[in-house]
Amino acid sequence: MTKAQATSLVRKYKLPYSSPISVDKAESLFLEDVSEAVKLVNDLDLPSGCVLSQYQFDALVSIAYNSGSRIFDTNDMKAMLKNRKIFAWDLTSSECDTCSRLVSKAFSYDKSLKPRRNKEAAYFCKGKPYTHKYNVYTL
Repeated sequence: MTKAQATSLVRKYKLPYSSPISVDKAESLFLEDVSEAVKLVNDLDLPSGCVLSQYQFDALVSIAYNSGSRIFDTNDMKAMLKNRKIFAWDLTSSECDTCSRLVSKAFSYDKSLKPRRNKEAAYFCKGKPYTHKYNVYTL
């Protein structure tokens, strides 16, 4: 987008800033946009004693931001988040496979965004003993 096009949009929508915007303003706008998704993730009802890793938190914020609050109402997302093993570190091979399947199914939302969903699922698994070995929409 050219500066002239950006300036035209600023005028058309009567935005409270000019083009180009500063890095500080861009960060402020982003935080404002993502705040609802952050709140949704912070308000999740996880099993007692379970906490999200930073990677899990970030992946869930991303999917909530891109898909909306309904994502946490899906049966697959509910099943993943209520399974205590999703939050555990010491898992058997079978438990790792179960977690991988749960993540794949939970992130299989909005098929038109399959590459993004796969990236979010892989990020959710980062640092955990289970991996994102099943692509979304394959189970």
